[in-house]
Amino acid sequence: KKEILHEIIEGFEARHSGKSDNLLTTFPSLDARIGGLLAGDMAVVGGKTSNGKTAFAVSLAIEAMKAGKSCVYFSAEMPPQQILERFISAHSSFPLRLMRAGSPTRSEIIRLQEGVKAIDSLPITAVNVAGWNSDQIAAKASELNAQGKADLVVVDYLQLIAGTGDIREQEVASVSRAMKTLAQTIASPLLALTQLNDEGKIRESRAIGMDGDFIFILNLADRQLELPKGRHCEAGVFIDLEWTGEYARWEEPNNDTSDTINQQSLNDEAQTISY
Repeated sequence: KKEILHEIIEGFEARHSGKSDNLLTTFPSLDARIGGLLAGDMAVVGGKTSNGKTAFAVSLAIEAMKAGKSCVYFSAEMPPQQILERFISAHSSFPLRLMRAGSPTRSEIIRLQEGVKAIDSLPITAVNVAGWNSDQIAAKASELNAQGKADLVVVDYLQLIAGTGDIREQEVASVSRAMKTLAQTIASPLLALTQLNDEGKIRESRAIGMDGDFIFILNLADRQLELPKGRHCEAGVFIDLEWTGEYARWEEPNNDTSDTINQQSLNDEAQTISY
């Protein structure tokens, strides 16, 4: 017990001194509310079809890798080449459409070359998991974690992963529980992408919402991120975002927001506590 309590104090002091190891997102207003993602957290990223779920995960993964974290991106929809194309486009502002068609200018070609070099320098592992089940993903993630390659795990997306159960709801629920267990076992944050139905609810299993420590709902039409659930924070809030479709990238309109924590004030007021 004493060891755990000591870790709580150390974590608190680190967060309020700017030395936290929490995985921050690329959205200051969101970080101000959730404090970043902790080891073992499962954050569910929900959205309707083509509402920017993958783009959100890519943006967050890039921020994590720029901070020195490694990332494994499991996709049941795209092969590694297409996953990395998303990273190049978002990171280097290279039009995603030019990956497949069109005539790039000389400056755009140079931007692509620079983008490839930039992504090559980042610790990203892209894995196509079409046809995989949750046990196979967990085994691969554990293997990569042992190699220092899974500080952040992204699963895109839950409803495409095979699970166990007599009915569809049970199968999806088993996948969700397996991913939550995986996050806790390897002590890494996990982003679990999920589809929403026409009513804006998580498709096929309520268990996904129960397992998630955070639920992030993307609304492309309103350019908003909703936080309907936060196990460690206030929920039921909305954060305005900007969407750049050309690069498939989410950004915050500006970083000067009243929601952002005044870090210096916290540093000045925090008192050192020992146990």
